[in-house]
Amino acid sequence: MDSMDWLVKDKPSIFVDPNDIHFIKTPTEFYETIIERIRTAKKQIIFASLYLGTGELETKLVEELKTALEKNPELKIYILLDYLRGTRGAPLKSSSTMLQPLSDRAHVFFYHTPDLRGMFKNMLPARMNEIVGLQHMKANLSDSYFVDRQDRYVLINNSPDLVGFFKNVFEAVSSSSFELKPDGNLTLHEDCGFHPFEGDKNEYCSYIKSKIAMTMEKLKKSTEESKKSSDTLVYPFLQFGPFGINDEVEMLSKLFSRSQPDLDVTVTTGYFNPFENYLDVILKSSNYPMKFLFAAPDANGFYNAEGFSGYIPSLYIDVSRNFLNQCQTFKKNIKLYEFSRPKWTFHGKGIWIEDEKNKISGTMLGSSNYGYRSACRDLESQVFLVTSNENLRSRLREEKNALFEFSTLIDSTTFLKRDHFKMVLAQGLGLGYLTAQILAKVRATAPAAVNVTQKATLLTKSECRSREIELRAKERIPSRQHEKNFSSNAFNSEELRKRIGGYSIRRIQKREASTDSSSKMTQAELEEALKDEKWVAVYRFPGIVICSFISKAKFVQTIASALVIPWVVYLYTSGQQPLSFLITGCGAALLAPFALVGFTKTFNKMIGVISMTESKEYIRIGYLSFYGSRRNVIFPLADIVPLTDLYNPENPEKVLKMTPEPRQRRSRVCYSNTKSDVLPRPRLDEKRENLKIQNLHSFLEEKKEWISVIRYRWIALSVLLLRARLFFTAFLIIFVIYATTQYLLSNATLELPLISLCLGILCVGIQNFILRSHERVISEIFVDSEQLYVKAKYLTPWGVLRFRFATADSVMLTNYVRLDGSDSETFDETHLLWRETGWEGSLKIPVNGVEIVNQSLAMNLFGDIR
Repeated sequence: MDSMDWLVKDKPSIFVDPNDIHFIKTPTEFYETIIERIRTAKKQIIFASLYLGTGELETKLVEELKTALEKNPELKIYILLDYLRGTRGAPLKSSSTMLQPLSDRAHVFFYHTPDLRGMFKNMLPARMNEIVGLQHMKANLSDSYFVDRQDRYVLINNSPDLVGFFKNVFEAVSSSSFELKPDGNLTLHEDCGFHPFEGDKNEYCSYIKSKIAMTMEKLKKSTEESKKSSDTLVYPFLQFGPFGINDEVEMLSKLFSRSQPDLDVTVTTGYFNPFENYLDVILKSSNYPMKFLFAAPDANGFYNAEGFSGYIPSLYIDVSRNFLNQCQTFKKNIKLYEFSRPKWTFHGKGIWIEDEKNKISGTMLGSSNYGYRSACRDLESQVFLVTSNENLRSRLREEKNALFEFSTLIDSTTFLKRDHFKMVLAQGLGLGYLTAQILAKVRATAPAAVNVTQKATLLTKSECRSREIELRAKERIPSRQHEKNFSSNAFNSEELRKRIGGYSIRRIQKREASTDSSSKMTQAELEEALKDEKWVAVYRFPGIVICSFISKAKFVQTIASALVIPWVVYLYTSGQQPLSFLITGCGAALLAPFALVGFTKTFNKMIGVISMTESKEYIRIGYLSFYGSRRNVIFPLADIVPLTDLYNPENPEKVLKMTPEPRQRRSRVCYSNTKSDVLPRPRLDEKRENLKIQNLHSFLEEKKEWISVIRYRWIALSVLLLRARLFFTAFLIIFVIYATTQYLLSNATLELPLISLCLGILCVGIQNFILRSHERVISEIFVDSEQLYVKAKYLTPWGVLRFRFATADSVMLTNYVRLDGSDSETFDETHLLWRETGWEGSLKIPVNGVEIVNQSLAMNLFGDIR
């Protein structure tokens, strides 16, 4: 037995006769064994479990316990469950209500984790609060574990030392827990002087830790000689992370970091999410072959569950996929297997260690899943069985092989299966979205000439019917005064100069940025080169000093708000203030991030001064940084991007408008390196007033000869619906806050919050329907007298009517394409594909309620619009 000393050195062991160890193979046999042991028990019965189910088999088990008590007055029954899981569903039906009929004779205890306390205990709902920590030392006592859930079941007879040890552990935990009374109430055990969630946490943890230490010391004294006298030993292990007892973590860290190529290790768990420390040492230190067996998605207990729980199997798939990739990267001899048996779930957990060189085997039996929760959150108990007995070693291999009977080896193709694909698909969609964003940015900076038939392949299916629609539209649109060019971008700067006559600063400052060496210079190089230049102020904002002060003060406000939260939490947890004080204080403090964002959006990159060299070649902009200090940026005047290349009326973030405008409005600045700064009302140097930058929007607004072509008669109804949904949403938010506050402060029933939740779900559905039906609906389409430009009046998601301008050859009418891929010619609506500088998309023309004001212009502009 010496070959395992490196793993269990200085740990107390218990002698066990190999013939007294029996492996139970099926859930049904496990349930029958429990019933049989209840019927034959004479002195005491001790159960430790996470919870007791509420089905027929569990009801029968309770009836057997009740019958045993009636037949044997001397019989004692002790049951330990978890408080959070065991009371879930009370007072209707739960573990506590199931066991209440026994509480006059049996002692039923409910352990409560000390980590769930204060505000979180009051706010976290049932089931979610179980994430914080559980009593997980257990034999599983619910119907699935008795019928169709594959687990491990080992029966050890004639071992009073082992039973005595776990009885002492049971008493240490139960005496620090809540006891079920005949009236159904749960009261803290009379011997426990420290409350688990209302008293001092450190004192409570120290109290339990001292009790467990005394139990371990007793075991050491009673079993000092057992190692020398047996070929089979059992080492008890406890993993009580909340109390700083880490026997399992220490043992497994030694095992997984072992460098011994002749070892063979197999690990099984129902939920494959290993503790990060274990993965680290496995990948960096171990050099022996390993196998991992865990539940396939259809064998996971959360498979097809409702809500978010239904995605939990996909999360485990992602963990296994990442671990497999890491094993391949580190070139480890590690194989992953999935258990999948029709209509069965998998919960078997354990570790098998084979040392053929020394003819010795070991296995870990117990409750741990070897994850973070098992290591840090829950209470776990294990035994490590070590034997050199050949018969027992053979039976250990048989037990392990039986679990692999319904397993399959995992490789890269496994994750392409239908039930494995959910997480891969989600990640793929995320990656695809990111790629699309990158392509959009690349496309925005690419040369202007783009083939529209190629462009159609980048549009979504709901926006156009790819290349055929555009080709069909090209054929049916008659020739006009301004011939369409489907092979070039209508907003190429050269074409704009031809049509509009040229008005950008590029025409005034005739110097191409691509040939100017200064455009390739860094900011530091520009500052060094221009340090002796004389700068003339073109614009100065007098209020920049106040803005700078506010930008710096926002950090003081944020830090002060962050310090408020620990203070109010301390006052509440110490009983000095009520819950309303905590909610008010935390609520006010949580507004700080929103204030920080608001101040940042308002003052960050606000321009204080714009200066120009006397040679009119460079511009220097002084603006506020995030921290409220001044920053300067210099760039050649020729590198200013014309507003016609960037203007977007819905997002004017990148527009420098240097013509006088009303004080309450704001403009933006954009330059070649794509940074943008806020520019309040400009005040121009009169000598440089000729340096004006206009945009297509302003240019076309001055045109008076706009002719109406198409009009939507029911636009007022769409405006009313979009605005009404905003008021309804605001009212619902206020109602939800009120209902939640009433529930938390006045101990009201859950009925009001549930109603508000249902209304919220209904509101989301109605909002989506209204948005999909009325967003971007065109109110009216105009064309200028020369039929060169188009103006569209359309509806925004906020119920506001806005205008868009574009050249006539940049818009195209097309039918709506169904998302389900139907080829039906019956369309729900018509879309106007709209391309203008800085924005691209589609505006909707409803089928009903549309009036064609000028048939000839509509035909000439869009072709056949039937």
